[in-house]
Amino acid sequence: MQTYYAPSNVPLSQQLTNHALWQQLQAVQNHQVYEVDQFWHSGTGTRMLRLILEQLLPKIYPNLRN
Repeated sequence: MQTYYAPSNVPLSQQLTNHALWQQLQAVQNHQVYEVDQFWHSGTGTRMLRLILEQLLPKIYPNLRN
């Protein structure tokens, strides 16, 4: 999943990883920057957190199985 914000056609994750401040982060240096769906505008609470974690955890812990 990639997020685009006008006027750029470059994904937001790429814009951030190109930023000098972000390049100091270990995750950026290790090419471990990921995007998840934009659930933040749909609501808050544990249901939204679960949906985000379902997308994020396999990327953070690829060897973890249910």
